[in-house]
Formats: sequence, C-alpha cells, structure tokens
Amino acid sequence: MPGGFLQRVIALARAEPAPSEEQLILGHLQALLNTRQGSSKLDPNYGVPDFTALLHDFPAGARSLEQAVKQAITRYEPRLTGVVVRATRVSTNTLTLHMELQARLTRSPSHALKIATQVFRSGHIEFG
Repeated sequence: MPGGFLQRVIALARAEPAPSEEQLILGHLQALLNTRQGSSKLDPNYGVPDFTALLHDFPAGARSLEQAVKQAITRYEPRLTGVVVRATRVSTNTLTLHMELQARLTRSPSHALKIATQVFRSGHIEFG
C-alpha cells in the first residue's frame, strides 16, 4: 500500500465499513463483563466482581449477579440508558445462568437493545 501513514489509514477505512454504534457497544460490553474488578490498573472498579463465589449460592445468587452487571453497565457504558438486567433461567446442573439485558441508546432513545447472555461456571459471560 503506497503513500504515507494517513493515506494508508484512509485506504483501510474505505475498504471496510466502520462498525455501527451498536457493534461498538456490544464489543465494549463483552470486554466489561468479562473483566474482573481489580484487574484494571487505571480503574480498580472497572469490570464485575468474581462470580464464581456466587455459584455456591445458586439460584439465590442470581439476584446479586443481576445487580452487579447492571451497576457495571450503568457506570461504564454511557451510550446506554434505562439498563435492565434480568435472570431468565438458571441451570443448576451445569451452573449456567441465562440473563437478558435491555437498554436504550442514549443518543437515540427510540432504539432499544435486547441482548441474551449466559454466565458460565468459570464466570465467563457470552452473548447470543
């Protein structure tokens, strides 16, 4: 790719469409919810608590998990408003919690997001 740095960046930008705001938010949520509090040197509160301790308190621990996820999203994702986190199903044999996240885009309140998530025994959270 000939040219200077700026020309290469412009050429790359034209080759691939920029991610949508929704895609950027989903990527950030994935990172936020899979980061344990205390692991960020810039902000020790960034992320969510270690959920593995809550697994011993299933299904009652699901409520604590809902609150922790909502607090993290509300604090660290300003592009979302009206965040609601709800456990939809607890699978005690595999220690998997299914949750639903609902929110609205701050810049476009008529645009609602609804995301299905799973919290696994390891504390890892996946969307989909």
